[in-house]
Amino acid sequence: MVREGRIESVIFGAMDGGAARRVLARHWVDATYEGDLLAVAGAPYRVGREGHDEFGEPHAGVLFTQIEPHPAPSLAIQKVLNLVPFGARQGACDPASPRTADRAVQAYNLRACVCRDPARCILLDRPPEGYDRTEFLTYTRRALTISCDLNGKNSYNAPILPGENWDYPEGDWDTRACIAGRHRDFALGLMWFLQNDESVPSPARERFRAWGLPSDEFVDNGHLPWEIYVREARRLVGRHVLTENDLLPRPGLMRPRPFPDSVAFTDWYMDSHSCRRDLGTWGNQPGVVGSPDYPYDGKLILTEEFRPGQVPYRSLVCDDVHNLIVPVCASATHVAWGSIRLEPIWIHLGEVAGFACLQALARQEALNALDVTRLQQSLLDAGVAIAFFNQHRQAADRRDYAERQLAVCHGEWDSYDLDPS
Repeated sequence: MVREGRIESVIFGAMDGGAARRVLARHWVDATYEGDLLAVAGAPYRVGREGHDEFGEPHAGVLFTQIEPHPAPSLAIQKVLNLVPFGARQGACDPASPRTADRAVQAYNLRACVCRDPARCILLDRPPEGYDRTEFLTYTRRALTISCDLNGKNSYNAPILPGENWDYPEGDWDTRACIAGRHRDFALGLMWFLQNDESVPSPARERFRAWGLPSDEFVDNGHLPWEIYVREARRLVGRHVLTENDLLPRPGLMRPRPFPDSVAFTDWYMDSHSCRRDLGTWGNQPGVVGSPDYPYDGKLILTEEFRPGQVPYRSLVCDDVHNLIVPVCASATHVAWGSIRLEPIWIHLGEVAGFACLQALARQEALNALDVTRLQQSLLDAGVAIAFFNQHRQAADRRDYAERQLAVCHGEWDSYDLDPS
């Protein structure tokens, strides 16, 4: 129930049809992938890509692109920025791209955990129901692991289905379950194909068969995650919509736009998986236009363009619902969302939400009318950074560290170094 712009109670229904539960609270945090709470509470939101004409973002809208396999950003390679370089960068964009708005969201997948410990590794004994090997014959994201490896486990991030998830953000439970099931079956199908299909060279098949599902993960769900990886769904329209331009360096300066109400920072490049087509993985799809010279629709890896920027508190709250804060589906455009959507940043924003709720309770303030100066000081006192510096780990005990971060927020410190000399 929402009364006079405040959520008074929420009824949660059981997925298995069991009894519903009514919850009352003074303040609410929507930490869902999908932004379901903000939607039912009446907060404004968006789904899909903005057009170039709305905010003047260089990479907005329907955009056909190339990706270049090249370590980037150069400033990280040169040790000017204390970031881990990524293995790819943005290539050319098709000048004929319409750059118009649409309802596309970037591709999802079932991001399973895989294991190579023979004592815990479960290999598939059959393909999933409805398996069609022809789906995978031209599929080029042929991998079961990414670069990280911890305790004999890794992340399975290869299978994506651009364009098959557009109905998920606002879909009912049946629609979402159908889309999730399709992504699950595709992930298992790719695993089976790579490990068993004769079109895969025998040495590669043997390498793939070293990895299977872990017997000690998700034991109550067939060793698979309960949720698919929803990379993008609803996005709040808050008091400030973070845009690509907010995360690009200002002319002649190092840092992007400063925000006096900054409560967190982004350190991952603006990054979007393909939204509709991915010729590198899937081939042409019906109704999709664009030149084969630009194989992706919406795939962005803005490693060179991006600079670590700030997230203003205004992007976590809106005018319409006074006691709601949104640290996950925060207020950003589709392009800027590519920098918000990483788990370390969500952890950062989730901690901010906790501090904000504590302050709102203690001082009887509305979440969307919080004294942000006081909130910033509470975060800094607790060691929660609100601006990016190269020397964060070494600077935690410096007396002037909080002062330097506030200086960044007010546009008084452009360098990423605490001591520019």
